[in-house]
Amino acid sequence: AFQNLDQPLAEAIERGSHALSVNPNDFSSHLEVARAAERRGDAKRAAAHYWQAWRLKPSEIGLLVDLGRARKSAGDAEGAQAAWVAASRS
Repeated sequence: AFQNLDQPLAEAIERGSHALSVNPNDFSSHLEVARAAERRGDAKRAAAHYWQAWRLKPSEIGLLVDLGRARKSAGDAEGAQAAWVAASRS
């Protein structure tokens, strides 16, 4: 049962990572990897890709909320707070 849930997430990460190897500024691929990594429990990877996605589209304030959540899950409470404060000020 776990593999049925994990395999699509692993494939999404692989697909997004491949696209990013071709175009590191692909917003959609950063978002795909971030969401799949977060669902898979890889909060550190998720945070890194939410950050990159937000840098590419800073008008997407919701990404800062996502970044904060991922950073908190990764054990970075200070980084999470910084992301949430930035979101509240945008």
